[in-house]
Amino acid sequence: TALHPAHLSMFSSISKLVRSTCRCSPNCHALSTSSSKVPEMDELDHLLARHFMEGGHVRPQKLLEQSESVGISVTDPRFRQTYTKIQKILRENPGGVCSLEQFKEAISDNLPLVLRITQGKVIIPRFQQFSEKIASLYEEEKHNHDGRVANYIPQLAKYSPHYWAVAVTE
Repeated sequence: TALHPAHLSMFSSISKLVRSTCRCSPNCHALSTSSSKVPEMDELDHLLARHFMEGGHVRPQKLLEQSESVGISVTDPRFRQTYTKIQKILRENPGGVCSLEQFKEAISDNLPLVLRITQGKVIIPRFQQFSEKIASLYEEEKHNHDGRVANYIPQLAKYSPHYWAVAVTE
């Protein structure tokens, strides 16, 4: 599948990012441009292959699993288009595999987000542990009925004091 020229320029513009964040072996071609050996894949292909390929094929389901693990739900509006394309690939390809080119086309509209997911550069990189901590706090405090509804805020004054909520900020 041929990629749109705008997507190709986006792929090439991220090679520095990939080169600076690749955590492969010290002699990995994505870390060094001075290698006398010409790499067979560009940096993006290398990154995608490292994360999503098994047995010469890409397993797009791995991206869905990895996105969920860092708190990017398949219902997230930023990820919806990519999710739809991956679901189409999974329906059309037996065994849940596709070519690297098909995968690149599926993620092309969301490449910056996909790269952040694969590199763990999301707001809450250990989202599972974070979620477990919030659940634990809820369990500890769910029977705490101290305090009262913030009646000085008209919208909040309408709610039952039995509801429980938490807000987390940086």
